Amino acid sequence: MVSLAELKEIEIFQDYTEEMLQKIQPLVESCLFGKDEMIFAEEVQADKIYMISQGKIVLEKKLSSTVTISMGAIKAGHCIGFSAIEVGAPFSMAARAVEKSTLFCIKGRHLLELFKKETRMGYYFMRRINGVMRDRIARLEERLFRSLKEHPDFKTVLN
Repeated sequence: MVSLAELKEIEIFQDYTEEMLQKIQPLVESCLFGKDEMIFAEEVQADKIYMISQGKIVLEKKLSSTVTISMGAIKAGHCIGFSAIEVGAPFSMAARAVEKSTLFCIKGRHLLELFKKETRMGYYFMRRINGVMRDRIARLEERLFRSLKEHPDFKTVLN
């Protein structure tokens, strides 16, 4: 079983009390992924939220049948697969382990059932997810604008 101390290391649970973590703990499974192993695929129905305990994960987006781009690397303490909290939603990106990794996972429907009973826990969770998503979008915007500034077609316009 995943320990309370291990759960406290995960960013989305940092506002949780020990009592709250004890309610989450039975829902959490530990999963091992080898280097280059897929965790989930893009457009597949999302059923679990994943929390990286050890290792590193890359999020990838398929642009065409031959082109896939990296959307960013996610390190220990962070989460992926938030689509699982929306019943029936697909993953918007793929996730792959870039090194041997230990992830904790929770079925989205189990989390939602708990949050219906424990609304404060749901509020803390959603507040953290909002912050995570805001930061990820800001990093993606920064990468996009940096790429555009370096593109030959934009150099003359921007300089």
